Amino acid sequence: AAGVTDALSISGARFFTNDFDTTTQGIDLVATYPAELFGGATEFSFVANWTKTEVDSFNPDIIGPTRVRQLEESLPEKRFSLTADHSQGPVNGMVRVSWYDEYFEAHLDDGTLPIDGDAAFIVDVGLGYDFNENFSVVG
Repeated sequence: AAGVTDALSISGARFFTNDFDTTTQGIDLVATYPAELFGGATEFSFVANWTKTEVDSFNPDIIGPTRVRQLEESLPEKRFSLTADHSQGPVNGMVRVSWYDEYFEAHLDDGTLPIDGDAAFIVDVGLGYDFNENFSVVG
């Protein structure tokens, strides 16, 4: 029992290990441009990201091919977004168009239930109104 009170009732133990090596490299690019439009202030933003992760070595007794694929492909390798954020008096609005590269996910870490996500565009739109310094509504 190694001096642990009631250790005889312990039926199991878990531990975590990082028994793999990876190399991750990438580039982030952020560009903004302020402009006066329609009697208010507008800021345009462009964001680009490229990230690649490769599993260099791993212990196959601990980490299988599905987990290796998750480590390498669970995040989109490329992402881009273009945003226009405009405010005029108490009113503000935002439009963002984003593109994400394909990705892989193993549902419940089970390689027999793969999720191969396709590349996709996403459009976000938001409107807001500032009633005063302490209260705003955003939707």
